[in-house]
This record gives sequence, C-alpha cells and structure tokens, in this order.
Amino acid sequence: MLTRIRHLISTPSFEDDKDRTSQARLLSWVLWIVWGAIVLFYMAQILTGQVVTPLVTVLTLITMLVTLGLRVLLHAGRIEWVGVILSGVLWLAFTLAAYQFGGTHDTAIVGYFVVVILAGITSGGQVLLWFAGLVSLTVFMLYVLELQGIVNPVIPPALNDLFLILIVIVAAALLLRYALQRVAAASVEARQSSKVLADVNMTLEERSARLEVQTQRLSRRARNLQVIADVTRVATELSGELEQLLDTVVKLVGENLDLYHVAIYRVDESGRRFSMQASSSELGQALMAREVFYSPGDGSYVGQVVAQAAPVVRQRAEASDAAWQDPDYPDTWFNVGLPLRSRGEIIGVLDIHSMDRDAFLDEDILVLQTLADQIAVSISNAELFAQLQRSLEAERRAYGELSQASWRALLTSRRQLAYRFTQSGDVAAMEGPGNAPDQDLGDLPEMTVPLIARGGVIGQLRARKAQTGQDWTEAEQTLLRTLVEQLALTLESARSYQDTQDRAFRERLISTVASRLRASLDLETTLKIAVAEMRRALGLKDLIIRLIPPGEGPAERDTD
Repeated sequence: MLTRIRHLISTPSFEDDKDRTSQARLLSWVLWIVWGAIVLFYMAQILTGQVVTPLVTVLTLITMLVTLGLRVLLHAGRIEWVGVILSGVLWLAFTLAAYQFGGTHDTAIVGYFVVVILAGITSGGQVLLWFAGLVSLTVFMLYVLELQGIVNPVIPPALNDLFLILIVIVAAALLLRYALQRVAAASVEARQSSKVLADVNMTLEERSARLEVQTQRLSRRARNLQVIADVTRVATELSGELEQLLDTVVKLVGENLDLYHVAIYRVDESGRRFSMQASSSELGQALMAREVFYSPGDGSYVGQVVAQAAPVVRQRAEASDAAWQDPDYPDTWFNVGLPLRSRGEIIGVLDIHSMDRDAFLDEDILVLQTLADQIAVSISNAELFAQLQRSLEAERRAYGELSQASWRALLTSRRQLAYRFTQSGDVAAMEGPGNAPDQDLGDLPEMTVPLIARGGVIGQLRARKAQTGQDWTEAEQTLLRTLVEQLALTLESARSYQDTQDRAFRERLISTVASRLRASLDLETTLKIAVAEMRRALGLKDLIIRLIPPGEGPAERDTD
C-alpha cells in the first residue's frame, strides 16, 4: 500500500520522451498547487468564521477527487487528457468564483490566463484556442449577468472593460499559440539536428572503429614484416653458423611476436624423419632433449604439416576442450605449424604457440608462411655456405699439399738456396746448410722467423742486431714478421710461376717432338727421328730404342 501511495504522489518520468516528462512534471506541480489552494481556501473559510455552505464543501471534495484521478491518469501517460481536464476544472473554479464574488471585475478573472496558458502548454495550440474562446464567452456571459443584475459586481459593468478583458485574453492566447508554434518548430528542428548529429556520430564511430581495426591490421602487418626483415639480417650475419642461426631465429620470432614457444623441426639425413633442432622456451628445450622423431604418416601434428605441405592451425575453444589433446603444450590456445620449403622440398617445420586464442588472423598466416619461407632460405643458404667452406678447405689442403710437394722437389734438387748480407755490404750465396752460428759476430741479439708457404715451413730468416744490448722491440718484431710473410708469398708466387714456365716448356717440347715424329710415315725414319729428338731434348749421353717381338723380352728395362 505504501508503495502505491509513494508511486502515486511521485512525479512520472518517461525515459524515451523528454518533452512528455517535462509536461508531466509541470502538471504534477500544478496538481499539487491546486490541492494546496483548495486546502488553504477551505481552512481560511473556517478560520475567518465564514459560513461554509454544503455546496462549497461538495465542490471542494469533488475538486480533490478529480485532481486525485488526474494523478492516476498522469502516471498512465495520458498527458493531453490531464491537461484538458485540469484546464477545465480550473476554468470552472475561476468562473464560479467570479460569479459568486465580483463578476468581470473579480480577481478570479486573472486565473483565466492560467487556464489558457496551461491548456496551450499541455495540450497544444488547438486546445489553447478552444479554451481562449471558452474563456472569452464566459467573460461575456458574466458581463451580461451583471447587466441583468443576477451578478452583483463591486464596480458597475462597463462595455470598455469587457472589450479590454476580451482583447487581453485573445491577444495573450494568440501570442502564446505563436510562441508554442515556435517552440514546437524549434523542438522539431532540434530533434532533427539531434538525429542528424546522432547519425553523424554513429557514422564517425563506425569509421573510427573500422579505422582502428585497419590500424591494428597495419600494425600487425608491420610487426610481421619487421620480424621477416630481422630474420633476413640475422641470416646474413650468421650465414656460416647454422646452429646459432636456428637458436637466434626462434628467440627473435618468439620475442617480437609475443609467443611463449617457437620451435624449428629439421629433417634428418634419411630425409624421412623430423626432430626439434631449436626452441625459444624451456619447455621446448626439455622436449628437444627427448629426441622425439616425427614422420609424414605417423598422424602427429608435425607429420600433418609435412604431409600436407601447407600451414596447419589448431585453436582451443575452451580450457577444457576435449578436442585439444596435447599434454606437451598445456598453455597453448593458438598453434600454427608452417612448412619450411626449399627448392621444392620440405626441409623442416616452423612451430608457433601462443597463449592468445585470437593471436593471428588469416592474413597473418600468409605473412607467417612468408617468414617460414625466409627461414627455409636462410637454412639452405647456411648449409650451402658450410658446404662451400668445406670444399674450399679441402681445396686449400690439397693445394697446400701440392705446394709442399713442389717445394720439397725444388729444394731437394737445389739445396744451396741460401743468401746472406755480409759485413762488407754485399749479398752472397751461402755454402753448406747455413744453420751454423757465425763465430765472428759474437753475442749480437738474434731473431729467427720461419718462412711459411701454404701452411708448410720452407725455410727461415735469421737476423742479428748491429750492436750488443739492443733488444728486439715489439714493433721491430712485428715489422720483420710482416716482411717475412710478404717474402713467403712472393716466393710462393715465384715458384708457381717457375712451375708454370716449366710445364709450358715441357708442353712445347713434347709438341715439337711429336710434330717431328709425325713428319714421316716410314718406320725406320721415325725411329731415327725419335732417338735424335729425345736425346737432344733430355740432354742424354746415350739413348737406345729397340723393337722386341711381343712375348720375347721384358716389358721394361732399366737404362744406365
């Protein structure tokens, strides 16, 4: 009951219509004023000792009941009906007061303005005109009743007073109607502007949302492209260190893309099994220590990527998703495996795990595949670089061995390749091995530096200071070693040039002898030319060529 009373005496509110709420608030206050006026009027009659007639009591009760009913209608949302009825009640109350007390000159006439204004505000311009006509007719009837003596006015009736009252009421009604029309037009325009503004705001919000989404996509794309650029840079810097390259790449991808696990699986020498070779997380390091192998037909996740030769995406729906059965990665919500392709073959798998269920979009997968392709190219280039390094090293060893053999043959045939700078200022060849100390030089500070060509020692340099007590400084030692290195290179070049010249001479000699041998087709003449040319070419004292029937002599005979 108290709730209903509280609801009845409260001011109604309409959330979807501010104008109706404003009108309801105005009518609520007017009803409270009417109630207060009725109570005060009735109490004033009693307190001043005036006789309260039964008619006044009945009218008072009726008015109070009517206003109570109007509050019920007001809460029901019947704003126009409440305005019309309340204006009619006030018109009736002011008319009875004017009829009872003073006619057209009674102060109740002023209340007609309230009636007209209230009708216009609550019910619109049309109702305002109706009540303006009703009020004007009422004033005219009161004037007629005054002329006939039915109403006893305080001041005698005058026609000019009637016209003045009617003109004021009509003028007030017209001005109020005009004002209400302007207010209504302004309200409509304000609603339209508000609607347009709301549409514009909605459009701006939609565009802002689309722009934000586009900005996020561009940011993600820029981030992914930056990762590709970083991987390319690292691949260039670590082209000769494959293991370090793999470790650096997985850590770089994991940090820049905010991933908790990134791994690279590589194919073994058989070309059929794959195992984890690098990981960015401690979890991956533990799994890598187990040395688990996968193959395209084993039904594993890595095997699926290799078998399909395309990205494979796994996404967990809920924490208790039964379809997600991978105890090795309990914190994974988004997982994508990308094949590492090089020269048309799958050489590995890039495995990416994220704890964000919406870590990557479809367009991100394409960029990640580009990243995987770049990693595959880097791995292939590193392997080719390592293979090239091995080939170069083998070539250097072979060339060094050949160089050492050539030096050995040269120094064996020419044992006296030793020269010294004498005290007289000349350069002379040394007799003997050239390693015995010089007794005539005393204890001069000495420095010995080996001559190294193609990794082998082919000689040495011994140098002495001009005076005793002068130690070799670091700068002098460095300079001497540098000069010896340059000497060794020059000697190697000279030996190579001499070998080339010797080969050229032998080839020319062979060509000359062969051409002379081909000059005759006679057997004896050919043998004579062969004996003469070979002896002359080799500088031999004696040379014999004898033809022996097959099977009657040795295949090879020593020559003196």
